[in-house]
Amino acid sequence: MEIAVTKTRRNPSLALVEDTLDALTRLDANAVLANFADEVVWLSPPLPLMRGKNTVERGVRLLVWALRAYGYRDAQFAVDGDRVFVERVEDLSLGPFTIELPVSSVIELRDGKVIAWRDYYDSITFLLNLLRSRSASA
Repeated sequence: MEIAVTKTRRNPSLALVEDTLDALTRLDANAVLANFADEVVWLSPPLPLMRGKNTVERGVRLLVWALRAYGYRDAQFAVDGDRVFVERVEDLSLGPFTIELPVSSVIELRDGKVIAWRDYYDSITFLLNLLRSRSASA
């Protein structure tokens, strides 16, 4: 008996967002930036709003430089056309600190590129987890 195997075709918007997050887990700034349009807007408070690929490139390269490791888990995705919503827990290693941070993002795409990436998280949770990480490493 022959069993037919079919590959599930991923939604292209979802695939681009997953590929971008996966590139970040490898700390591969070039792969992250390859998915961004020239007119990209990146918002990740408390950092200032960044407009344009050249400005975003500096932010991404600074982030990758500062991170010892990045991971995400428990990701939930919702796709509405060229808009992807992502809820996840990020594991960030910054210098001696390891921080767990719940994050939600809204990513907008056009012509197979990210034109807007907006991250939302609670700054108090970030600071408390930073303090906990510092006390745990002391």
